[in-house]
Amino acid sequence: MQESSFCAFRENYWQQGAFLPRRGKESALPAELILGRDISDLWNGWGDGSAEQAFLIGGLLSILKELDIVISDRLHICIAGLLAGCRVYFLDNNYGKLSGVYRQSLSDHPRANLLPHSELSVLFPEIFSLVRE
Repeated sequence: MQESSFCAFRENYWQQGAFLPRRGKESALPAELILGRDISDLWNGWGDGSAEQAFLIGGLLSILKELDIVISDRLHICIAGLLAGCRVYFLDNNYGKLSGVYRQSLSDHPRANLLPHSELSVLFPEIFSLVRE
């Protein structure tokens, strides 16, 4: 099992994606799906514009540009995925932030999709193959 914040998978032969879930009290995902480290573990501070943070953001966007699909319950990861040209699946958190932003601002976006948790295993069974036995 890989210990990575970027849990990669292939939807099919041609497409690759990343499942980037939140860890902690805001997540509405089952605990067994929170693999590796939370991407927030890489972030230090509140967005002070430091060279370190600019480097991390640039690195994240570089990684996302190589992907076809991003699945996350982190709003800023979803938005970055859209900016990088990915097809993005928004998984709602426990208080409805992602579904609210999606419905208010992104429901007409051609690459943005709201994914109910109940459909995650149906649409992306390969993610469940990453779960520790």
